[in-house]
Amino acid sequence: MHQRKAFLPLADADIVAYECAFAGQFFDKEKEELQVLPFRLVRDKIEQKVADIMDVLETTLEPIMYLTGEGNFRDAIAIRKGYKANRDDSNRPYHLANARAYIRARFNTVLSVGCEADDLLCVSQTKYNREFKEGKINIESVICTRDKDLRQCEGWHYGWEMGQQPEFKLQWVDHIGRLDATYKEGVTKAGNPSRKFDKLKGTGTKWLYAQILTGDTVDNIPGLKGCGVAKAFALIDPCETEEEMLDATIAEYKKVYEEQWKVELYEQAHLVYMVRNLDENNQLIFWRLPDGR
Repeated sequence: MHQRKAFLPLADADIVAYECAFAGQFFDKEKEELQVLPFRLVRDKIEQKVADIMDVLETTLEPIMYLTGEGNFRDAIAIRKGYKANRDDSNRPYHLANARAYIRARFNTVLSVGCEADDLLCVSQTKYNREFKEGKINIESVICTRDKDLRQCEGWHYGWEMGQQPEFKLQWVDHIGRLDATYKEGVTKAGNPSRKFDKLKGTGTKWLYAQILTGDTVDNIPGLKGCGVAKAFALIDPCETEEEMLDATIAEYKKVYEEQWKVELYEQAHLVYMVRNLDENNQLIFWRLPDGR
């Protein structure tokens, strides 16, 4: 465990509420119907999740909870495919609204408007990082979530284990970040060993540009047409600076979209980019190309 002055958990309450709400129901195979249990089981699950996070971080500070509210700028940006249009809302857990209401009543909660909780998590983390470096505060924030998208954001991160998804142990994500590729080993019909690219994960700016290239099937973001994870890894992993990542990405978009490359790049970048900062009027500052590009 890293010995720091203090850790402040910034929790993705969208995921906490969703996961814990499932504790309040089960499918009865004999009756072939959903059985809804008392909400106290969901409440206890939320409290236990918070306690577990605090225990891992060795902190006495309860998390600030971030929930997504009304509106999302990405809905208007997504042209090629509707943002999250592939989601099936019919399987939402019965107690989800109750879980969200309990979190808002019980904890210090930030509710997003016009964006996602993910964006405000990154905005807060960026602010806390800056103020800690400037000596204005003596705590460091930790984004606590299982959502891989948030790992673009510089700072401390932690993700709990769930099902077959392993724990993302407490670690610092630097600005450049890294990409991690996994492969499937096998044997061909001829009996020769084979190795096939399987999954791509990452952190920091490398993860951002990999997502700009590949998109995100979970959120129905198409990315660059014809660019899979293996190609994105080959393009971005060798890069040592953000400028190199941008050059590699622009070159690929130009190959596919020619004179329309900038329009397509902006759409995909805006969809996957987690907002980091607000302007003087507390408006979101979106991703943009450097001047002259």
